[in-house]
Amino acid sequence: MGAGPLSIGGRAAVAWRWAGLAFCLMWAVAMVMFPVLKKDVLGYVPIAAGLALGAALAHPRVHGPLGERLSAISTPAFLVLTILIGLVLRLAIVWINPAVPSSDSGMYHGFAVQLVQGEGYGRTAHWAPGQPLLLAAWYLLTGPHAVAGYVLGALSGTALIPVTYDVARRALTPLAARWAAVLVAVMPTLVFTSARTDTSASLSLAVLATADLALIAMASGWKGIAAAAGAGAVLGFASLVKAVFLLAPILVVIAWFGLGLRRGLIARGALCLAVAVCVVVPWTVRNYYVLGAFVPVSSNGGFSLYNGGNPETDGLWSNFVPPPGMSEIEADRLRRTAALERMRNHPLEWLGVVVRKQGYMWGTSSTNIGDSLSDSFSVEARAVMKSAMKLAANVGWAALWVLCFRASLTAPAWGNPGLRLLVLVVFYTFAVHIFFEVQSRYHIPVIGALILVAAAGLAWQSGRAAAPARPEGAATR
Repeated sequence: MGAGPLSIGGRAAVAWRWAGLAFCLMWAVAMVMFPVLKKDVLGYVPIAAGLALGAALAHPRVHGPLGERLSAISTPAFLVLTILIGLVLRLAIVWINPAVPSSDSGMYHGFAVQLVQGEGYGRTAHWAPGQPLLLAAWYLLTGPHAVAGYVLGALSGTALIPVTYDVARRALTPLAARWAAVLVAVMPTLVFTSARTDTSASLSLAVLATADLALIAMASGWKGIAAAAGAGAVLGFASLVKAVFLLAPILVVIAWFGLGLRRGLIARGALCLAVAVCVVVPWTVRNYYVLGAFVPVSSNGGFSLYNGGNPETDGLWSNFVPPPGMSEIEADRLRRTAALERMRNHPLEWLGVVVRKQGYMWGTSSTNIGDSLSDSFSVEARAVMKSAMKLAANVGWAALWVLCFRASLTAPAWGNPGLRLLVLVVFYTFAVHIFFEVQSRYHIPVIGALILVAAAGLAWQSGRAAAPARPEGAATR
């Protein structure tokens, strides 16, 4: 297919395409590695099924007619139907969840209940406050019950559908927007992990909302200024949920530059950063007075870094217990020092952990899925449901790889200026977890970005890449 409005010329196009192909290659190797790491040859069954499903969907005789049917539905009807399907699927997961969350979900829920009951957050910053604060605000309306928290997650996961649609509508094509909305609505991992009280749904929504606001911010006048401030507010909240997002305003500025924003780039970037800082600073000040140290968001960076290079756990969570009498800040510094010493003194051992970590991070999409089914089901039923959910999640994950890889070969999806921010977030997520602790659920916030890459490829292959050269609302600067 010849060059079209979504094409990117020159060396930049080649560089972005190779970056996308390199990421897909790492992803493929990770999927091959994971069953080996788990010593479970049956782990290749969902991978094989997902590859077959993705290959079928990528075939023109399949996605062509499906795309025509999607295009034939009126936009209001399409959005209502897709959102309704996504909501029903997520509320079904609420129904099969237990009344009391566990693990990280239980911690966030517990902090939120403390806040609602006026007990405060406690003298700690080990757990970032963003998710508990969000849950506490919701519980003020609904009452501090875990089921209400699951419903909030389901609603957040459902809201991801129209936001993803809007990003694709502005950055890609109408058909790509419809593909993206459908894939987000039914992607098993997004469905299964939305109805929780952990950070999966909220961070996924924050990432896509930031991308949408960044595109709107390209407009001139007060609309663009307000959108830039909104992007900063969302990133401030995301930073309170997970501290790695503190650097995200830099990615936004890079994305704006790639979209052609020149005059006003510094002003909008400064505004985005300033708003994000204003959201985070109150918590930072609180930490200084409570803990007596400068802690921007959380005091678990050293803990996560230590876990990320731990050969005994392959970079996964480890129960490191500091010496008695040591403060939270001192313990975190001890872990950070131990992690850095290990990197310096045992580089080959650390590199081996880094390689294995990719298998756990990107090789599967089923960590913790099905582990918290309601006790109202029998033991046998829970076992069957858990296996089915893990199977579906990994089939969907492998199918998504096929679509992203196909988009890397046939479409300028990875280098599309409108998707630049989301692609940078994907690469940034990969880079962060070279060093820090991994779990497969840590890739959930970027699944929406990967779906947009896949949707761009499907629309391009259908010969409908008729989007404007600039994202909607962008002004030449």
